[in-house]
Amino acid sequence: MLDRALAGGLFDERWYRAAYEVPDHVDAWADFQHHDGAPGRDPNAMFSTSWYAARYPDAAADGLTPLADYVVRGVALGRDPGPLFATRWYLSANPDVAAAGINPLGHYLDWGVGELRDPSPVFDSVWYFASYPDAAGPGIDARAHYMRDGAGLGFDPCSLFETLWYLKTYPDAALSGDNPLVHYLLIGASRGYNPGPHFSTASYAAGHKSLFADGENPLVHFLRTDRARNRTRSQAGSRSTPSQAAIVEAQMLIAAFSDTEQDLAALPDFIEGLPLVSNTPDRCMLAWRGLYLSLHEVPRHLVLVGSIDDADTLDRVTTGVPGLLIVETETDIATTAEGLPADAPWRSLAEFRPDLDALDRLRIVTALVTAFQPATVMVWGSQAGWDLVAKHGATLARGTALVAVAAATPALAQDQVLRAYLRPCLPHLTVLYCPDDQAMQHTASLFGLPAPLRDKLRSFSALTPASGFGPADGGAP
Repeated sequence: MLDRALAGGLFDERWYRAAYEVPDHVDAWADFQHHDGAPGRDPNAMFSTSWYAARYPDAAADGLTPLADYVVRGVALGRDPGPLFATRWYLSANPDVAAAGINPLGHYLDWGVGELRDPSPVFDSVWYFASYPDAAGPGIDARAHYMRDGAGLGFDPCSLFETLWYLKTYPDAALSGDNPLVHYLLIGASRGYNPGPHFSTASYAAGHKSLFADGENPLVHFLRTDRARNRTRSQAGSRSTPSQAAIVEAQMLIAAFSDTEQDLAALPDFIEGLPLVSNTPDRCMLAWRGLYLSLHEVPRHLVLVGSIDDADTLDRVTTGVPGLLIVETETDIATTAEGLPADAPWRSLAEFRPDLDALDRLRIVTALVTAFQPATVMVWGSQAGWDLVAKHGATLARGTALVAVAAATPALAQDQVLRAYLRPCLPHLTVLYCPDDQAMQHTASLFGLPAPLRDKLRSFSALTPASGFGPADGGAP
């Protein structure tokens, strides 16, 4: 039986009592020892005894409980205590911990969280807090915030795992009620699910068959090795000569943009000697560039609408608004916009690229809002607009009034829109316009909205240019 002193900081008594409702008069350590190895009895929030036993069955065969095996020999063997902590990676990323001979999980729980050290390459604190500055707080790392709040807000733990994309692509993950990243690590990867549109689980696993004898997750392996390579390059301070592929990409960039960026055309012939960063212009970049160059003035009020032709009352609230731009986001072919006033400025993303996917549209509208920082953004039947508010609303709401209309998108009925986006988006909205008073009351009741959030609901009959976009000088509503 493992001695408590040997377990050290791996047994979190306060967490254990709260998690399993162990009363104060019961010895928590003795209770854990009695249940150690049973499903659902873990010593801390990062150690999964059931997961450990399934991944390392030799521990039980040798008469060791999961926690005892990890303490006695698991760290030396590079074993992970759970899906959210990568032992080998943590030691390589933190050589001071390795040099001190401290148990890596114990170090993370005692000091690493407060020092913003990442427990696994799937959590990137630097990237996370740069993407979601509102999440930052004393002693909070990316894992802590993502597991507690971030996933529910649609935040991503790293650049390759996209929470909203994963839940929309795999409905069973959304229905499970599990944290989406945990679902992918425990279930999704084994089913061939992808963590996002830019990483193929099956393809990566097929190309690295010898690396997964111990069941390591493909995304974790890729991030572990990729971030290690990047760290080595950073420490060495090297700027290597670009590969032939990078040279070709640079030439493509020159060809694509030299019409407006004249300096690019004058690059010297010895481009092979330049320190280049791979950045091939994809369809999203080209569409964004086309949209940006088509605008003749900075928009102060932005309407993101799924289909202009389907928003039959859009003209009623956008007539005579100075600095207005209407952007159609969801159609594959630009609509006629016959219902808009003749002088209403509008663009359709389909004008610039007809093959954009949902992620492309989100990236473009994010770039649009980031570049121009409008006073108001109105979301009207635009899934890209809702995704924008869900993912970046906390940051955008600091300087932009976010307004939405409860309307169907080309792909989702109105009730589906509300079920998917109301909870993560409403805290960031200034106003949500419902079709009428009855719908407003039904929405408030259906979602159990507290008074402060109920106060954000308005009837569509109250929506006018003045109420939707504020005064003509660009003030927020």
